[in-house]
Amino acid sequence: MATIAFPRLSLLAGFSLAVMAIASAQPDAVAQRSAAATKVSQQNPRAIAARNLLKPITVDLTNARLEDVMRFIAEVGNLDLDVMWRDSQFTDGLDKEATVSVSVHNASVLSLLDRVLKKADTDVFSESTWQFGPLGRVQVGPKTRLNRFAYLKTYDINDLVFDIANAVDGPQIDLNNVLNQASSSGGGGGGSGSIFSGNEEVDTTRVSPEERVDAVLDLIRGFIEPDQWDTAGGDGGRIMSFGNSLLIRAPDYIHRQLEGYSFWPDSAPAPR
Repeated sequence: MATIAFPRLSLLAGFSLAVMAIASAQPDAVAQRSAAATKVSQQNPRAIAARNLLKPITVDLTNARLEDVMRFIAEVGNLDLDVMWRDSQFTDGLDKEATVSVSVHNASVLSLLDRVLKKADTDVFSESTWQFGPLGRVQVGPKTRLNRFAYLKTYDINDLVFDIANAVDGPQIDLNNVLNQASSSGGGGGGSGSIFSGNEEVDTTRVSPEERVDAVLDLIRGFIEPDQWDTAGGDGGRIMSFGNSLLIRAPDYIHRQLEGYSFWPDSAPAPR
């Protein structure tokens, strides 16, 4: 539209001409363009980035500048890489001038990225990793920086805390009584004693729903990024429970350890 000049036509008239031109086009061509546009709109940018991260690569890097390595990873993986560099505004960032040496053979771009980050880590209190950002962007840097991109998500844990009631009033079979009756009757199965006994010794102690939810919270905080939760003094994750649901505010690298990625290829190993 912008390349076609209509000096004597109003904006409305120009729009009408454009509509007429589209209407006069071949129906099949219009339908194909519409279908292609729909297909593109339905593609998940994160799924595209995930496929690019899994591309195989063979490379040998020796004393390479970290900034050059990240640029290489972005180009070979066709990734929109957002690296959290150290600068005058942020002291918790990756050093552009740091050098790394790493070699991978027929490994994924993601494997190369993980190894480079491990080599580049110099602060034991600020480990670096990667996560997905908006529109399929791959954010890379110290967890303290990635924590600034936390978002809220709800998790249904009803299947984890569902309590199956014990049948405390049901009869129990006393095997000793069965064997004694069989031996006293010569194996004929006679005898007057009942093979069922009471269950006075059954432990009827029940765990409350709140205690079951607390147990799930303890497992999450203990096994997934223990140092990043607010209860441990971190600024990465916060959990609140509401009924049988958990409300978790955390960055993407924590969320992926909780539920993974639905778009991640089944044939590929899950990202750490």
